Amino acid sequence: MNHRYPFAMFLAVTLCITVDSLAENWPQFRGPESNSQSQAINLPVKWNSDSVAWRTELPGEGHSSPITWDNRIFVTTSEKQGDSVTRRVVCVNAKDGAIFWQRDVHTGPAESVHAMNSYATSTPATDGERVYAFFGRGGFHCLDMQGKVLWSKELGKFPGPFGTGSSPLIVGDLVIQSCDSGDTSLSFIAAYNRLTGEELWRTSRNIKPISRFKGSKGGWASPILFTDGNQQQIVINGQFGGWAYDLKTGKELWHCWDTSTQGRGTPSCLAGKGVIYVPNERPEGGTTYAIKPTARGDATNVKDDLAWKTPRLNGRVLASPVKVGETLFLVAMNGVGIRFDTQTGKMASPMRLGGNYSATPLVAKELVYVLEESGLTKVFRFNDEPEMVAENKSLKSEHEEVFRASIAPGDGQLFIRSTRALYCVGGKN
Repeated sequence: MNHRYPFAMFLAVTLCITVDSLAENWPQFRGPESNSQSQAINLPVKWNSDSVAWRTELPGEGHSSPITWDNRIFVTTSEKQGDSVTRRVVCVNAKDGAIFWQRDVHTGPAESVHAMNSYATSTPATDGERVYAFFGRGGFHCLDMQGKVLWSKELGKFPGPFGTGSSPLIVGDLVIQSCDSGDTSLSFIAAYNRLTGEELWRTSRNIKPISRFKGSKGGWASPILFTDGNQQQIVINGQFGGWAYDLKTGKELWHCWDTSTQGRGTPSCLAGKGVIYVPNERPEGGTTYAIKPTARGDATNVKDDLAWKTPRLNGRVLASPVKVGETLFLVAMNGVGIRFDTQTGKMASPMRLGGNYSATPLVAKELVYVLEESGLTKVFRFNDEPEMVAENKSLKSEHEEVFRASIAPGDGQLFIRSTRALYCVGGKN
């Protein structure tokens, strides 16, 4: 349908140029399909300070990404006082940024976390009836949409100096949680009844493939679902590589690892068409695998199990990969954009983005939103060669803010979270 806007309205909307799409809920880390692909309405492409509909100072700090359901936004935060830390779930009104409710779910001794991590890094998940939030040592909690705690579980002490970061995944009546620890003998992945919290299966992730690897740093990737015919696999990255488990039983199906060096379990995997992309990262680069779902056992170097694998030496990646057309795209911490052909694994020439990056990009049609830790957001159009169509200045106030959470789309809006605040950019036309 064609619309004709009065000239005055045209002047108003030019402050926030948009691209058409469809509205949706964004119920977990990387969206409904765990792939950062959005179908949201009229997402802003270019914006300035006048495009900010509201800014809400959050009660506490954290790096969890915002999730949405109807007019509600959920994030997690934490506050440290002395040797104690309080973890909470916060519900924000998407229309005006008002806080609907905030619920403290755990207060206890503070564990060690990396300087780039926080006590509220795992992104919550919702099924529209309940909200699930994982805080590592601070427990695993289920709340209703009004903030009442329905059940809570203590899942371990999570020793080690780096903290946790894996986000829950809802699949039907199950909620899946990975619990990698600095002590691999305590690491596991488990499935819980989303209504009652009953543990249905638990599988150890006590993985040390090479004796020269001294100790474990843990893992911060989130599980994804891959459906292959009648079988559903839960796939999770980790310090030593990627692992797949049967959804119903938790039985290990396959794994792949880079035996040349010790990896980093930060980026999550990505489901593709007939393959699962596994980015095994290390400080200087990494190896990206495209694994066939029919793989079984150690698939690292099995020709029939591998669609391709490609090593690289252009910087470590924290952000999870996204697929744009036939391009697999990753952003390294050091600002290098990495592109693979999804069919062959062939690398294209690197993109020099500048800046530092932790957040996973957001994809809307052919556009890719890339958020720097400074809050500056670059928007690229991916055709034969990526073209930058917008460079939007940081939204942060005079306060010190870092942007490591991933952007969540709304109905003609983008929700952008810093350590301290939640921003809404754009509005309905």
